[in-house]
Amino acid sequence: MVKVKICGIKRLEDAVVSCECGADYLGLIFVEGTPRCVNKDEAACLVRSLRRDFEKKIPVAGLFLDEDPEKVISAVIECGLDMVQLQGVETPEQCALIKAKTGSCVAKTFRVDKAGGIYGKLSLRDYDGCDFFVFDTFHPGMAGGTGEVFDWKSLVSESSNAKKPFFLAGGLYPGNVGSAVKTLRPYGVDVSSGVEESPGKKDKKKIKEFIENAKEKKFA
Repeated sequence: MVKVKICGIKRLEDAVVSCECGADYLGLIFVEGTPRCVNKDEAACLVRSLRRDFEKKIPVAGLFLDEDPEKVISAVIECGLDMVQLQGVETPEQCALIKAKTGSCVAKTFRVDKAGGIYGKLSLRDYDGCDFFVFDTFHPGMAGGTGEVFDWKSLVSESSNAKKPFFLAGGLYPGNVGSAVKTLRPYGVDVSSGVEESPGKKDKKKIKEFIENAKEKKFA
């Protein structure tokens, strides 16, 4: 059954609600200047509180954008993160370094343009050392969080060659996630703005509907 990652968590109550509704992963964003950004102190407090208050351990990912690898490594260790999502143009060598020094899973994001092509100079094969891929919508001025959907069908052949479990992101919300799962059969789906009342404030009803629709048996 498809996994669900609720990203852009800023509040403990949103993390707990996500877990109670059946989320498989949580995501914290460490990109300064973005509306869902958390700092290391906030993230560490949130993770500690979640581990204390919620019996089942849900993996927590940290999202970074072209950050100094040593700062990523420091954040992972200090905050107790289980997974790193690298959203920028990080090299395979940087991905490998972070994985080796933290022991965490590493997910590398690739942005998909309108023609279904992977934006960037390197291919999926170059990142074979990563644990997961993430496919998000390409936007010339943004590295993620666009709320825009790309043509899923255009990615079918590319995703079949990925040879890594992958998350689908970009413009997902309760009303379209079932179709996305049916079309691409991803390992997981990744949502942030699609389950919010406002940036950084999640909506419990939307979270519940998103997870139910993603995991609906006919799409499993």
